[in-house]
Amino acid sequence: MKRRLELWIGWITAGLVTLILGPLSLIMRELTSIQYEEIFLPVFAEQLSEISVEQGLEFFHRLGNWFGITVVLVLVTTALASLFLNSRYDRRLTGLLYIVTGLVTLLGSQFLAFVLAFPFFVAGGLCFKKR
Repeated sequence: MKRRLELWIGWITAGLVTLILGPLSLIMRELTSIQYEEIFLPVFAEQLSEISVEQGLEFFHRLGNWFGITVVLVLVTTALASLFLNSRYDRRLTGLLYIVTGLVTLLGSQFLAFVLAFPFFVAGGLCFKKR
């Protein structure tokens, strides 16, 4: 039985994760010290006042790498979940994959993209529902 709702939820959410975290990853990874001082330092003055410019720049570069890895993992786990959902595998395995994808989104975005992780949990829950 095709479970189109779960597929749509999974792929739309994976697309949103890619559209939001992907550019953020690129911006943070390509950040220069001048851009950091002009853009990020004034916005996060209280939080970044105790660290040097080099440390702050390294922090944003690592955060950009983290977001990039998250996007790749979300796309891989969503593709696997779609494969299992369209084949004869047990739908509970697909539900677990969607839940893992939600956890990857939560942890990989440092809990910033919790709104994007919620639909993955919904899709995982729907996979456990019998039709």
